[in-house]
Amino acid sequence: MKDSLKQFLEYDDSDEELAYYIRMNAEWNEESFIKMQQLVRKVMEDYSDEDYYYKPLCILLHGNY
Repeated sequence: MKDSLKQFLEYDDSDEELAYYIRMNAEWNEESFIKMQQLVRKVMEDYSDEDYYYKPLCILLHGNY
């Protein structure tokens, strides 16, 4: 597993994760949004030669929560 995916999984499982933060605090978190964008871009870059992405990343990209 590449470091970018590890970082994304840590973010996705944290209290910082944007959807969780919004649900718990009922407010937008720009820092979390920027972090999510950066992590997603890095994972996509690191796995650009792969035939698959990690399932939670696909769910995030397709908006099927």
